[in-house]
Amino acid sequence: MRAYAALFDTDRPPVYGHLVLVRAVVEASVVSAWLNDASIGVEERVRRGLVERIHSARQQQRIKDFRPKGKQVENDMKTVAHVFGWPLHLGDSTADIEVAGTRRPSPGPEATKVLVDIAGSTLGQTLWSYQSDIMHSAWYALAQAVLAPPQGQPGLLTPTRAGFGTDSRGVNAQTVCALRLILHAANERVVLMGWQMPEWTAAAERAEQLDHLIMKSIRAAS
Repeated sequence: MRAYAALFDTDRPPVYGHLVLVRAVVEASVVSAWLNDASIGVEERVRRGLVERIHSARQQQRIKDFRPKGKQVENDMKTVAHVFGWPLHLGDSTADIEVAGTRRPSPGPEATKVLVDIAGSTLGQTLWSYQSDIMHSAWYALAQAVLAPPQGQPGLLTPTRAGFGTDSRGVNAQTVCALRLILHAANERVVLMGWQMPEWTAAAERAEQLDHLIMKSIRAAS
């Protein structure tokens, strides 16, 4: 969040940079909350840890120089699963990794559960997909930052120009999502580790107050 805030400590706010950071927040928060879930038992926590380690090892193997280490870690995790007698399904994609029925959470649906309490909502998936398409330079996503060119007089030949920019409403919407997801993930960690203390309570309350203020600003701009 500090890196995100620093982007706007300037006279020229970013057009796309904050979206890249929010995408990272979405995935990191979802996975962090999943790993730190205080409601699960020991074996499920071990299974989640194995899934995450294998996921990391598979990513590591995409880099030639790191491939041997990644393969070694994956084999070590397979051995742990075998000791517990847990079936493994690895597949060709990291999304297919499964240890005794446990899979890494999908960012979109899990983010939705945190962001809204509306049955059937796809807000998290929409958020995640849009941010991913920004990173992968999909034109429809990039084009949303194109500002309308100035309108000349009818029949007047003028150069067609367009700028790129963003507005406070769009930034505020992304900020609320990032804030809620980070707060949720941090709270899961606090509960798991037994770190409830006045300092955390005060920080969480400040975050919630900021959330309310931003939402008020969004509604006012609607």
